[in-house]
Amino acid sequence: MPMRKSLNAEIAIGFLVASVFWIGVVAWQSSYSPNENEKHQCEESARKSGQKSEECKTIWERTTTDPVAFFTFWLVISTVGLWVATGVGIFFQIKDTRVLQRAYISVKPRGVKVFVTGDAYSCDVSFDNVGNLPARKVEWFIDRVFSRDRFLADLPIPQDRYEGNVVIAPGASMKKGGKHIDTESFKAAINGPRPSWLYVWGAVRYDDGFGTSRFTNFCHRYNIAATASSGGIAEEDGRYHVHGNDAD
Repeated sequence: MPMRKSLNAEIAIGFLVASVFWIGVVAWQSSYSPNENEKHQCEESARKSGQKSEECKTIWERTTTDPVAFFTFWLVISTVGLWVATGVGIFFQIKDTRVLQRAYISVKPRGVKVFVTGDAYSCDVSFDNVGNLPARKVEWFIDRVFSRDRFLADLPIPQDRYEGNVVIAPGASMKKGGKHIDTESFKAAINGPRPSWLYVWGAVRYDDGFGTSRFTNFCHRYNIAATASSGGIAEEDGRYHVHGNDAD
């Protein structure tokens, strides 16, 4: 589908450029062509003076009646068409190259781990650059909440709470933790009413390597009843939520 869209756009631009070119040719030809009155007077003058009436013809008439001029005309048209096709091709090649080579950041769930001190739990995610260029000016926001709502959609991302300014190389993964959960709150969620879920959500913004700002919004959901224990929650138990996941 993306290739078809690109091809359609290329055809449209080529058609537009060709149309503009032909409009220009017609306008130029019309501005230099004598009207019927002028043509008649010119032919009369040429007859009286014994000169050829070639100068009285329109540019189009002279071009189509002279083989050399006719060949030169089509050579010019072909050359211009080649320039247009080449220019359009280069434009889309640059665009496609950027799509293929740019940095892409995906965000994966990395579970909930108990601190070494045992007094809190860390909600972890990883920012993975799956593109081909370094992701620059990387900054992020991470939050979490316990909820009994299976389809929680209220996942605010305050623009003034981003932090960081780092570079993630192609193929590299950067692990980060969001706001920690104190031990009492985590154990209360484990032993509390069912159903219950833990949502870890946020966003990451970055430069894609071509000076364009990109973003990835994420939301991971953990089923407390099915997966949580006093030791935390394994990363493979994280699921991408139906809300809060988006990217450009």
